[in-house]
Amino acid sequence: MILCLYQCDPEQRVIEELSKLLDESGLEERSIESKDIVTYGHPLYTFASSGENAKNSFFPKVGIEFQNDDISAELGMNLQYSDYNDQIKRKLQFYRDRHNSQFENPDFKQFDKVLNENFKTVEYYTSRVDSNVLITGWGGGGVLGRRTSNDLYKIVTALLPFLFARIYKNYRVSARIDGRLQANIEAPEIMRGCWGFEFSIVISQLVRVYKFSKEPFISKADVYLDRGNDAGSTFQDGIKFQALHGKIKNYSSDPKKI
Repeated sequence: MILCLYQCDPEQRVIEELSKLLDESGLEERSIESKDIVTYGHPLYTFASSGENAKNSFFPKVGIEFQNDDISAELGMNLQYSDYNDQIKRKLQFYRDRHNSQFENPDFKQFDKVLNENFKTVEYYTSRVDSNVLITGWGGGGVLGRRTSNDLYKIVTALLPFLFARIYKNYRVSARIDGRLQANIEAPEIMRGCWGFEFSIVISQLVRVYKFSKEPFISKADVYLDRGNDAGSTFQDGIKFQALHGKIKNYSSDPKKI
């Protein structure tokens, strides 16, 4: 069974935090309705997929679209092994309780499955990733749409320092702008010309992955006669049992960073 933990859901958390900030920004004074203005994915794709049901009232919208992760560490290079013990169970329970953990995972059922099973071993690694998120706003068509797009652009970009600070405070991840900000973008095929802006941000975070197994690491042992009793071995009835944990690379019976 495998459990994957991110520090922050990049798309969901940006939507939540940006929505809260826009509610405080006075959009209504610019005749822009702030309720449900922030949405999943690219607004133009959503509008186009609506087909005949598409309406001009769909805009303005600010879309948040998770694009990909850039892995900045070699996968598997820090792969660790350990017995599945009470310490690991306590750590997983700690991760499951979001308010106490630096990692989050909405799949709580997977946590329960892991904690309720009788596993013998666990393999795990930690990797640093850069999650790329597109923020794109569209005001609609015509002169009014262009003006609305520019207003949204100014407000959203002005809120970025507060957005990054909230994300860091709540999830302990860093965020930054990636590349140039693009304003006054026109999509001529939408509404005879729809106006918007786009830019990307990068959220740098840790990802921790666990693989649990009911099979032991060691299925065989060296058994031979010996009158001595070396450290790390068991001597019983003239037969020496030599543990092979030392043969496993990166094995830890008491992991400090699990």
